[in-house]
Amino acid sequence: MKKSIKFILIFSLFFFNNINSYAAGSYSFSKHYLSYIDYFDVVGYFFLLLNFLLLLFLTIKKPHLKDILIIFLLIRVLLCFINVEIFSLPDSAGDAFKFIRIASEMSDKGLYENIVNPEFGKYFKHSYSWFLAILFSIFGESYLLAASLSISLGLLTIFFFDDLLKLLWGNQNFNRVIFLTTLIPSLTLYSVLPLREVVFVFTLLMAFINAGKYLEYNNYKYLIFSVIFFFITGTIHGGGNVGLILFVFYITFRNFKIFLKKIIDLKISLFNLIILLISSIIIINYLSGNIVFSKLGSFTLMTDANYISKFATQRSFGDASYPKYLIPSSKIELIWIIPIKFFYFLFGPFLWDIKSAVHIIGFFEGLIIMYLFLILTISFRKIINNNLVLMLLICLFFYILAFSIGTSNFGTGFRHRAKFFIFIIALVAPFILKKKFGKSTNF
Repeated sequence: MKKSIKFILIFSLFFFNNINSYAAGSYSFSKHYLSYIDYFDVVGYFFLLLNFLLLLFLTIKKPHLKDILIIFLLIRVLLCFINVEIFSLPDSAGDAFKFIRIASEMSDKGLYENIVNPEFGKYFKHSYSWFLAILFSIFGESYLLAASLSISLGLLTIFFFDDLLKLLWGNQNFNRVIFLTTLIPSLTLYSVLPLREVVFVFTLLMAFINAGKYLEYNNYKYLIFSVIFFFITGTIHGGGNVGLILFVFYITFRNFKIFLKKIIDLKISLFNLIILLISSIIIINYLSGNIVFSKLGSFTLMTDANYISKFATQRSFGDASYPKYLIPSSKIELIWIIPIKFFYFLFGPFLWDIKSAVHIIGFFEGLIIMYLFLILTISFRKIINNNLVLMLLICLFFYILAFSIGTSNFGTGFRHRAKFFIFIIALVAPFILKKKFGKSTNF
């Protein structure tokens, strides 16, 4: 294990020291973009060290994850230190600086004003920066503080990912799968930067776990928590509202069935009736176009081919852009462009799309996704017989569909794909690294 830890740490340093920034509009290692920080960030390092206390708590709760969580944290702390003190990691500037800048400006108003009169922006687009502003109002601006929070959420994601796998597949030992998940390059990178990806993954994970528990145990406590986490996910990124929309439709259908059954048995549940009424009102307003979501727009816009065509041409520029034939010039072209963009989002860039050394990283991650989908195809019968996994598969399909339509370059696709990586893994977790994919046994 000690040799493995040394190898992983050395490989991580080599990997991030020899690639340029991958995402469109981000920055390379040619300049250290955090050089403006000319002081020792005491607060930032304090929050970074707090992750070791969190690690202690998590390993006490789940001793079987101890080695995985230790390796996870050591790699992230090393990379975080390198990013702040030595050289800039990919995507460490760009949007990361934007979120920090907005949070810093918000924090100037003070803690009280940020709590009483929060400025979330249109469709909550500044919700992540607002949360950072709360902390900046207390401790002062700190890039490292924000990055340390990403590491904390990454630790919690691995901790609860174990719960999701066991909820879906039963009480098996998934340590090998979880360990391999922690080494995915994109997940490693975005868990040490002040970006929304790790927040999105964590809140969506909690939404799926609580939704699964609600479906499994019919406990309305989990229903409430799942709706809250789906909503928060939607505030982190507008595309996250896909899950909320699907879940509201499902709980309306589910509670309508329960309501009919209760009427027949003459045992009407007040809570069931309340949930049915609230969800029905939401659906009616959504279908009427009265509810508008960030990125997605209203139901009217989402079913408008002109809007979808415009949405599908976003960020179609730069060396990492998709092929030009994937830019729709007419509505009818969406019929064949959308499936290809879906394919590119999951598996791209392909060999013929590689224009620089950095594209190779995305190419190999695409190969990993291909491997996972091969397992998914071979084990599909077993998967569709598992109601919770089937629901997750359907939800992921619509999530990826929405994000793939709005993505037109590999850089943006790289970041967005990272949002769903662990959930794709969860679909086939028992069959990974098995000689016979159809058999699910303990590792």
